[in-house]
Amino acid sequence: MAERGETHAFAGRSNELRSIETRIHGKHSVCFKLRTWGPIAGSLTIATQILKQGPGTAAPRSLCHSRGVSMKIVITSFGTRGDFEPFIALAEELAGSGHEPVFAIPPSALEYFQSLQFKYSTVGDGMPDIREAVNLAWTEAADAYTSTSGALGILTPLHEYLPGILNELIDKSADAAVLVSSATQPLARIVHDLTGVPFVSVQFSHFGGNGGPALNAIGEAFVNGFRRELGLGAIKHPLTIGANSPQLALYAMSSHLIGRPTEWPKHYHITGFFFRSETAIPPPHVTNFLLSGPPPVAVSFGSMAHKSDDALISIMAEAIRRCGVRAIIQGVPPAKFDGTECPDILWAEYLPHSYVFERTACVVCHGGAGTSAQAFKAGVPIVFVPHGEIYDQRYWAQIATEMGSSPEAIPYRELSVERMTAALRSCLNDGRLANHAKQFAEKVRRENGVRKARQLIEALVHDVGLDRHDIA
Repeated sequence: MAERGETHAFAGRSNELRSIETRIHGKHSVCFKLRTWGPIAGSLTIATQILKQGPGTAAPRSLCHSRGVSMKIVITSFGTRGDFEPFIALAEELAGSGHEPVFAIPPSALEYFQSLQFKYSTVGDGMPDIREAVNLAWTEAADAYTSTSGALGILTPLHEYLPGILNELIDKSADAAVLVSSATQPLARIVHDLTGVPFVSVQFSHFGGNGGPALNAIGEAFVNGFRRELGLGAIKHPLTIGANSPQLALYAMSSHLIGRPTEWPKHYHITGFFFRSETAIPPPHVTNFLLSGPPPVAVSFGSMAHKSDDALISIMAEAIRRCGVRAIIQGVPPAKFDGTECPDILWAEYLPHSYVFERTACVVCHGGAGTSAQAFKAGVPIVFVPHGEIYDQRYWAQIATEMGSSPEAIPYRELSVERMTAALRSCLNDGRLANHAKQFAEKVRRENGVRKARQLIEALVHDVGLDRHDIA
């Protein structure tokens, strides 16, 4: 156990904020604020209860809270735009019900959030942006599922930023009713374990699995190593199911894709996908292209990095030409694609998937959780090109194929003109794929994942009695 500073028993009014310093092996210190709920068991603080009882200790129930009270809700994540967009949908639902969502984001997400209306602040300023390097390592390495050699080396420089980010998250959630996070921000679980702030985890991957040997090894070294420095016990699979909240774990996916496993704990819930209530409209040149001819093929590989964009463009352009269809390709660097040479292909830097996908003949994508959700909602066949074994992409592809709405997936490392051409022709000519996709989309659209999530979050805060608006 790490050496901890002395924890005093605080008397005083309920919900008082106190500061405690935890010293870690003399290397650095983490200062965090803790709530106290009045005279509980001889005026013991929640800090004392956590230290004695261990991580995940439930906060005591308050009799002051009632449903319908506005709450400040801190939302945090780490990753690409696709990791944040579902949380924007949730934030819109929360704000629409009178709550105050506030985001804690990495510097890499700053540009995206500057275009939104929600409050936000950054954590980890100065931290290097490693997203593309990690994606490239996991995409190109044949042994990425089992070997940590590439990704772990890329992640190692981030270790020195963990104490500072943890401090910032603790400070930002000190006056919040609840902390909400994805599995890509494993420090959120640590904030809960240290302070007792109510915690809601959100998983966007349907399978809820452990991620495989490489991801487990990375989580053990990167996350559990830091937990031990803090005096916290290690957790299994800290970058996947181990990041789940011990209070409320939400799986933001359709229950029509896979039923709720019988072995799940009671606090695990499938909510439905998180979709925004209003659809963004693309730039005029995109809408004009959509209206100027038959429904095109939409191609989006999200944030995936490639050693050679030229090779990928060449394969896609030739397959599209052989099929005699139009296409919109998202995310290809403009310097590497001259649309004037292919008038039936439009390059677009950004596409609002909800709007565009519903107006296409089929979608070609990597199989990221957010992109897959929008493609399922669109009700068109999907060609999946999973970019690595370590991601969840192959699982989305497998389920879509078994459901009958997609042809067999094409792993990125096996992508060729011939295979892409065959897959596109199946999507365009096989009415069974189109019918299955349309039927599933009708089920997805009837779900309201953000509303169910909001209701579950409100119920959790009611049960643990941690509404900051109870403060006198």
